Amino acid sequence: MDWRREFNRWTFALGLALLTGAAAAAAPAAEAEARFATIAPGPSECPATPAGAAFLKAFRDLGYAKDPVIDARCFSQPDDIPRLVAEVLARKPPLVVVWGSIPAVHLLRQSAPATPVIFVNVADPVQYGLVQSLSRPGGNITGIASMSDDLLAKRVELLRVALPSAARLAVLCSLSDPPAQARLQATLAAARSLNFDARAYPVVAPIDLAGAFDSMAREGIEAVVVVPDPSFYVHREQIIALALAHRLPMMSYTVTFSDAGGLFVYAASLDDMSYRAAAYVDKVLKGARPADIPVQLPEKFEFIVNRKAARDIGLNLPKEVLLRATRVMD
Repeated sequence: MDWRREFNRWTFALGLALLTGAAAAAAPAAEAEARFATIAPGPSECPATPAGAAFLKAFRDLGYAKDPVIDARCFSQPDDIPRLVAEVLARKPPLVVVWGSIPAVHLLRQSAPATPVIFVNVADPVQYGLVQSLSRPGGNITGIASMSDDLLAKRVELLRVALPSAARLAVLCSLSDPPAQARLQATLAAARSLNFDARAYPVVAPIDLAGAFDSMAREGIEAVVVVPDPSFYVHREQIIALALAHRLPMMSYTVTFSDAGGLFVYAASLDDMSYRAAAYVDKVLKGARPADIPVQLPEKFEFIVNRKAARDIGLNLPKEVLLRATRVMD
């Protein structure tokens, strides 16, 4: 998929959303008092962030007497993003924090270049044009990058340790996110270097997931690795249920997959990134310029193994896998 063409589509959709959502600018004063706004993947009745507890704890540790007032918006699919961006900007927030969505950051910059944006858990922000460099972001955008592309090969490596004799590997990816194709190709290359017969199973919408897993079963797939995508985060319980139903060992990319019953996760710590993001918010609200705040990279990584999920699919976990795990769940 050409992500620039897709971004142009989102830009057009944002224009429509801004026109149809103008009434939101006249919201009652009490509703317009949000200290700042957030946009993140999640259900419509979203919490403040995907890692809300860690984020809010950081504000208390920074000396805030009360939790900040947050205008929180969540998207369950990419087509939600233009509407949410329009709704957020109609409130004229002092800054916006975005979790896991490169298109949302681009749309915010295009529509309100003077509004500071702090991103959390996005892939290479230089490659995808969010900042000029990590040390000198420039513009009005900075944050904490997941550098998730660097973790793709590690996930495949750990899956090979867990499944030394497996041959056929499915790479589940979404075509709805701009970095999807690059991540897919990097994952396929890493898998083939470890002697997996790796095959891509791309989906466009959640309705495609069941069919993708049915195809894996017909084609003798022995394990699955999930390429990071915001829509997969939202629909993780469905993905986990399908993997368990087909008795497929699966490697995922965020801790919430383990919490929902997923077998393996290797990821930068979302709680840690969210905790550190609060310091960015604090600095910008106190007058710092995002252009002068360097982008940070992950500092903590987690390899989580869910033994109950292994038992449910009849998988014997090698000792080496358990020794490498930072957390083993029962």
